[in-house]
Amino acid sequence: MLDRTLLPPHIVISAQDLQNIPPATLNLLEYLLQENMELRSQVEDFTKQVAGQSKQIEELTSRLNLNSSNSSRPPSSDSPYKSKEAGKENKKPGAKKGHKGHRQAMLDPTDTKIVQPEICSCGNTAFNDLTDYYTHPPNNHAERMIRFGVLWRKCSQGTSSDKGNRWVERILSLRQTCRLRSLKTYPILVDAVRCYFKEQEPNLSWVTQY
Repeated sequence: MLDRTLLPPHIVISAQDLQNIPPATLNLLEYLLQENMELRSQVEDFTKQVAGQSKQIEELTSRLNLNSSNSSRPPSSDSPYKSKEAGKENKKPGAKKGHKGHRQAMLDPTDTKIVQPEICSCGNTAFNDLTDYYTHPPNNHAERMIRFGVLWRKCSQGTSSDKGNRWVERILSLRQTCRLRSLKTYPILVDAVRCYFKEQEPNLSWVTQY
């Protein structure tokens, strides 16, 4: 006798209809219904596996797309072979044509110094056509002092944490101080680390030497 639990819920077969079906046909029908149930169960299992794998693929894909601009990764972890963004490779640098530039406005002079030209080789001492010339005070010395740090940041793309910022501030200051004192940075670092582990004060007398 056919197990009616194997039949789909929307199909109703009466007992009289089942009695009219040959036994061989009933056996074949029961076999097909059982196989269908097994296949449906396998399909459900495969669907769950595919859903889990799809979620895992999304997570892995999101990890591959992470870089220093959209995560906490340092810039040094970015791939140097990554292609440029579309539409930017042919873009010309600078402002668009017709853009009004912004220049630094000249400040009013706070001090005026009269500088007379030296005596000409021909003996002339009269320079009547002189005009006032104003200029901003140069700051080349300060720019040279931080040039090493600027170049370092341009090559390494900076740091990605406050701890890294503190390290860069101190090590670059130490490097520049040693440079001005004509000293080598590495031996001073070694001495500082050695004193730290020995719980001793490092020798800082060289800092105040001129």
